[in-house]
Amino acid sequence: MTSDTTFRDEHRVQSEFIKTFTQIAPYAESKFREDFILPFLALIASQNSQQQSERGQAKRLEIATYLFEAYSALSCCLHSGQSILNSFLPGLYCLRVDFAQLRPDSVAVLDSIIKDLEHKLEQYRQDSSLLIGGTNLNQENIRGRMLKGLTNFRDSTEKLTYRFMKKK
Repeated sequence: MTSDTTFRDEHRVQSEFIKTFTQIAPYAESKFREDFILPFLALIASQNSQQQSERGQAKRLEIATYLFEAYSALSCCLHSGQSILNSFLPGLYCLRVDFAQLRPDSVAVLDSIIKDLEHKLEQYRQDSSLLIGGTNLNQENIRGRMLKGLTNFRDSTEKLTYRFMKKK
């Protein structure tokens, strides 16, 4: 969509896309957010951070502000670790470059969002490693309990059989 030169330089079209995504993203299905909205915003953020012309500084700031609003809205949604790693954080890093140059007073808020997402990503990694390690441990525990239960059952039936034979 943005690789077409007609749309790449169309500031107004990009602005409208970003504003629309800001409004619909929190209510959209997560698959649509992760497969379309986040990669699109990351692409726009990358293109915006690479603009260096003096004439485009006002437009660059406007796009950066719209992107900030979009990412702020999206930060309240649930995301997979893969989408955070591949789309969300790269877009925020590009946006941080813009904010460091154009809105240094807002960098702290952006850093807070980035740290929160990095923390979530780390939690996903820890949870997946615990799940992988914990699954084997749980399977071993379950297997041990079942074998112990079967052994106890076998022993109890032997004792029960012995009692009936003894009374005869």
